Amino acid sequence: MAADLTLRIDSGTRLLPDRLEALEDLIDEFREEGLDGEIAYRPPNRRGVTPWEIVSIYLAGKGLDAATGAVAERLLDALVKRIVRWIKRQERTRQVVTLYGHDGRPLMVIRRNGDQVTVEKPEDHLDT
Repeated sequence: MAADLTLRIDSGTRLLPDRLEALEDLIDEFREEGLDGEIAYRPPNRRGVTPWEIVSIYLAGKGLDAATGAVAERLLDALVKRIVRWIKRQERTRQVVTLYGHDGRPLMVIRRNGDQVTVEKPEDHLDT
């Protein structure tokens, strides 16, 4: 069975055992919403390691496609709340988690810089 979502770890992030465990905890959070996940990772390349942990979460078609309108919004809100709670439990102080739809477009960006956690819709920053 295919995963409902995939967590992709940026190639500038080292995936150490404690971080892998933390990401598995996030997948457990999503399972409480009825979604299953997997982790995709490539070790750091020549660019080196960044002080920011960058996680991209890609929803498979089943995740939000099956839901429409208000149901899709509630699912997205529930996922974002779980991501925010997960981020706040982490020891890292610099994290960026981007949640993508099945079409590859970013739906939400959650950032932690120190004690501040922000949630933004990407279109909030587009100039029209």
